[in-house]
Amino acid sequence: MAKTYVETQPRSDAYTGILIVSLVTLLIGCLLLFLDYNQYSGASPTTVNVPTLRPSEGGGPKTPASGPAGGAPAGGAAKDAK
Repeated sequence: MAKTYVETQPRSDAYTGILIVSLVTLLIGCLLLFLDYNQYSGASPTTVNVPTLRPSEGGGPKTPASGPAGGAPAGGAAKDAK
């Protein structure tokens, strides 16, 4: 007599659940993206008037003299030395 074998299908595991969760989140993301896109309904974006920058006088940025105001070097090295 020949033996007959019954094949059982593998059970779902945690990875199958992760695949289902990721599929659902991708579908929700696509739905939200479509709703956001559909909100604009073909309207053109508003333009913003941005003023142009003019170059400063003297040909470049103004930098202070070395150290703090008054030309003294930073760090307090210039004290009254008499």
